[in-house]
Amino acid sequence: MVEDIVQDFFVTFWIESPRLEIKSSLKSYLFTSIHNRCLDWHKHQTVHQKYRKNVLLKNEESELRSEEMLVESELRLAIQKGLEQCAPRAREIFEMSRINGLSNQQIADQLGLSKRTVELQISNALKILRTSLRDYLPVWMIAWLLG
Repeated sequence: MVEDIVQDFFVTFWIESPRLEIKSSLKSYLFTSIHNRCLDWHKHQTVHQKYRKNVLLKNEESELRSEEMLVESELRLAIQKGLEQCAPRAREIFEMSRINGLSNQQIADQLGLSKRTVELQISNALKILRTSLRDYLPVWMIAWLLG
């Protein structure tokens, strides 16, 4: 690479020589000019590496996001299939609780049920979901997602 820098300098020097005014010694001018070109090349390489690292990082982040979206999509589908295995009333109560964010008392009031019945229906739905999602995630993750 150094040879390329020096060669490029001498080509430019040859082309520009009629217009150049060297006010110091030729040796000093040559040394300083090549030194500055080396510094410029190094600076360019640093910028290039930072740019490349940023591009690679963004690609990795994009791939991770795509992978996360795929996993999330599969998990949502598995949860939906698990909910389909629940009794209709248990599914309705579970969705009111976990998706709509209603408290057990609010659900009981809306459906005309006791709070204990709502708790049992949610518990039944959770048991079915834990069983159906066992192959997808560790138990602690399922508890975290559903709890």
